[in-house]
Amino acid sequence: MLRYVSLCFIALLLVSPAVAQDYSGTLTEDAPSRSNGTPYNTHTFTAEASEEITVRMEAPTDDFDTYLLVQAPNGETYENDDFGDCCDVSQVTFNAPVDGEYEIWASAYSSGDSGDYTVTVDRTTYEVIQEVSGRLDPEDDQSIKGEYFDSLTMDVPDGPFTVELRALGFDGYLRVVSPDGEAWRNDDYGSSESSYRLSRVEDLPGDGGTWQVDVTTYSEGETGAYDVRIITPDE
Repeated sequence: MLRYVSLCFIALLLVSPAVAQDYSGTLTEDAPSRSNGTPYNTHTFTAEASEEITVRMEAPTDDFDTYLLVQAPNGETYENDDFGDCCDVSQVTFNAPVDGEYEIWASAYSSGDSGDYTVTVDRTTYEVIQEVSGRLDPEDDQSIKGEYFDSLTMDVPDGPFTVELRALGFDGYLRVVSPDGEAWRNDDYGSSESSYRLSRVEDLPGDGGTWQVDVTTYSEGETGAYDVRIITPDE
């Protein structure tokens, strides 16, 4: 069920530094400890809502097994131990949920670990072309399997674009259909400990026109509020 609609045909330009932010430090036995006894140092950076943020921590001399945590101003956290097959690299990528100061916890996987490390913060800004907010509830239509859903029509720009679904309190599922019937789907985009679930279909071949965006849930019977946005990179 749609509660309100915000159509941003004049794009909202989000401006932030294009240059990466770099930090360096050393974990020592004198550093503060997390609840599990592992040492950590903190660093901060500011971000604006909708920026795509990548935070990467490395132990360049393989001194220890890194562990990275980033906390947003609203309390959401993003964590990673080993990025890929590298125990000395941790990395998280997420869309900033709110404006404000974000805190990085540069830590180790095991207590007693120590050594030098670097942290890099990269960001990509977007133009929000159109945004729709709504809610799935028992008054909505249901699929054969019992999932509630809303079908939206959204005008898209010329050139590549991305559709993003933020589901608050439920596991969202996103389906995007072009005017000629071709469909793209996504359940979970990335991973994080967050109060919302993110679904995202990227780099769609926009030629203008009206597309169908279906918002539903991964499991039957789930309900909750959501936001859908059409965004393009700010280059």
